[in-house]
Amino acid sequence: MRDFLQAVVFIGVFLTLFIPLMVSDTMFFPFITGKNFAFRIVVDIIFAAWFILALLDTKYRLRFSWLLPTTLGFLIIIFFADLFGEYPLKSLWSNFERMDGFVMLVHFFLYFVVLAHTLRESKYWTYFFNTTLGVATYVALYGLARSSGLLEGGGGRIDSTLGNASYMAIYMLFHIFILAYLFLHTKNRLLQAVYAIGSVLFVYILLETGTRGTFIGLAVGTFVAVSYMALFGRGYPQVRKIAIGSAIIGIVAAAAFFVFRDSAVVQQNPSIARIANISTEDLTVRATIWGMAFEGVKERPLLGWGQGNFNYVFNKNYDPSLYDQEAWFDRVHNIFFDWLIAGGVLGFVAYFSILFACLYYLFWRPLFHHDALNDDVSFSVIERALLLGILAGYFTHNLVVFDNLVSYMFYAVVLAYIHSRVSTEIPRVAAYRPDPVIVKHIVAPTVVVLTVMVIYLVHVPGILAAKDIIDAFQSGEPAERFGAFERALSRHSFADQEITEQMAQQAMNLAASPDVSAETKSKYLAQVEGHIKNLIEQKPNDARLHVFLAGFYRNANRLDDAQQQIDRAHELSPRKQAIILEQGTVAGLRGEYDEMNSQYQEAFELDTDNTLARSLYAISFIPLGDIAMVHEVATGTYFTDLATNNMALSMADRENENELLAELLTERIRVTPDDLQSRVSLAFVYYRTDNIPMAIETLNEARRDVPSFEAQGACIVSNLEAGRQPDLNCQ
Repeated sequence: MRDFLQAVVFIGVFLTLFIPLMVSDTMFFPFITGKNFAFRIVVDIIFAAWFILALLDTKYRLRFSWLLPTTLGFLIIIFFADLFGEYPLKSLWSNFERMDGFVMLVHFFLYFVVLAHTLRESKYWTYFFNTTLGVATYVALYGLARSSGLLEGGGGRIDSTLGNASYMAIYMLFHIFILAYLFLHTKNRLLQAVYAIGSVLFVYILLETGTRGTFIGLAVGTFVAVSYMALFGRGYPQVRKIAIGSAIIGIVAAAAFFVFRDSAVVQQNPSIARIANISTEDLTVRATIWGMAFEGVKERPLLGWGQGNFNYVFNKNYDPSLYDQEAWFDRVHNIFFDWLIAGGVLGFVAYFSILFACLYYLFWRPLFHHDALNDDVSFSVIERALLLGILAGYFTHNLVVFDNLVSYMFYAVVLAYIHSRVSTEIPRVAAYRPDPVIVKHIVAPTVVVLTVMVIYLVHVPGILAAKDIIDAFQSGEPAERFGAFERALSRHSFADQEITEQMAQQAMNLAASPDVSAETKSKYLAQVEGHIKNLIEQKPNDARLHVFLAGFYRNANRLDDAQQQIDRAHELSPRKQAIILEQGTVAGLRGEYDEMNSQYQEAFELDTDNTLARSLYAISFIPLGDIAMVHEVATGTYFTDLATNNMALSMADRENENELLAELLTERIRVTPDDLQSRVSLAFVYYRTDNIPMAIETLNEARRDVPSFEAQGACIVSNLEAGRQPDLNCQ
């Protein structure tokens, strides 16, 4: 039994390294869900096997280092932060798009425990690191092949099988340091050459992801590592020389990159250009969001809002200057504020206590309890340097990004590696001797049953729901499509909001289709409405849901209901222009033009750089008959924005403001001279106002500029000259 359990644990541990290769096309969010479900199931299995194995064999028992209590303490504090947060269900389970939450943290901890107490010998870690390098090399080459056009589906920043350039970047960052570790630990020249080539490939791939925060993380991590070697590597004179040389080369390379950042070679590569064009202005949006997060921290300082609940803070403290950014931020994009929001001061301290434990073993203890110039009992100077480097790089990356599966995985790997080297035996744990018969015949079957139950009850519903959504997308008939969505909801997974939103989008598309009967439309619209209302009952303070339902009602022409929902959204997010503009739009559809004007004015005055708000505010004067104000608000270049807004043309046409309509169309034609429809429309406006000569002149210009319009244009001109209907027999 012991051999079998060892095999299960070791096979499972190495199997996790292949998870980044998974792309589950049959599941919603194919780059996210498949990987995460696979990781969770494998971790559940290997933890169960390790638990039984540890009872039978003392060498696999828990050992002590400060990493164990700090990581466990972090898990406990975040559990209570999530439980008492704004919306516990989201905090505990997350959603398909992110797949993090408390469930991820539990599996992060279990993975750390299994790795730390299984890969005890250095040879196992060498096998482990070489295996993950093999997988990472495939991921890198696959991404390069797609980016270069050798394989379909590429283009732009490299994301490979990870589906996101920033995820790819942090994956490469960890493996660059693993390569350095193996390079410095082997004396085999051939292997050193392979590792050196691999490092060049991985650095290039990281650059091609265009992820600026991770590139800076690589620079910071490398600087920390080589600086430590240069300062304390007296016992390794050759490595110390390499470190000093690397530091000098790095400084020169960085200076050269800075000097030539505007060169054609750099600027013609979009990914590298993103890095070259880094400036403090790039942090403006991030800094604004961090300021909003700080307001949220002040409101709930102790335990925060719970994971995944930053959207409540974002909406409540929305800064109007973000009008041209994402509408619904769910992360702060900063490791400090992310954990302050998720877990408050307690969660923040708990999270960084893990890092402090690492620094104790890698820096403090060697410096003050051993000779820092030599190897201590746990690590060599080189190992300490590389581990400090990867931690510095990882946390620098997380200053502007947030964790995902691969970053959690490899952070756990780093923690487990440190723990395996510094941990000491816990006497009571080591001395415990359970009856092997009880372990084999009672404990083991119980653990197996519990593990199967966890997989079936916790993971399988989500897997099936993710597949149901794809089935819905691929279904042709409405009954099949909505049946698949209903089946997904019946799984009682953690993704009800995503399922409902996708279902609602399909229902709105169905409502716009002329090929579907009114009865069918009514049936599915009512069905979706019920699901959205259920979500709002669970999350009454989620502005996004109220906006979503308002849009749903507006498309169904239920304007009173739409007004009620959008007003509630405004209460929850009083400074978000998109919500206020939607209020104005609903008011306009209801014929309340004074109210529409007032709402558009409010949105415009929150940030006058918002060109959409300015255009809508100008438009709102058209039904009021105040054309002078239209020109006053949309003056200069803003009139071009107004002219390209279809709502402005529609409103001017409906209100018979022909002079304004002609001005708008003239400006639109100036900007887009190939727009034949605008030319014909302008001619029609002139015809409608009995200005036949201008109508003919406009059509003749169109005939000259758009040769394909010659025959039809000649026909219309002929009709106008003869006093007939313009389009008579001219189709």
